[in-house]
Amino acid sequence: MNAMKQIAIVVATVIAVLISAAAYAAAPSVARGKQIYMANGCWTCHGTVGQGSFTGLKLAPEPLPLDAMIAFLRSS
Repeated sequence: MNAMKQIAIVVATVIAVLISAAAYAAAPSVARGKQIYMANGCWTCHGTVGQGSFTGLKLAPEPLPLDAMIAFLRSS
């Protein structure tokens, strides 16, 4: 499996976790998002503050725009 496909799988997994977390949380909050992010191990690839690494895309402080994320996922 090539690196881009692995990245796409990780990104898709993160998106799925975030979507399910949003459905679970009655009132979304930054604290709840951080709790989910840390509990699901997202930090292992994306860093503890979303800074990214060679295994995960940068999520903060300047995240990839939604349209660019969608294009990336569809092209992978």
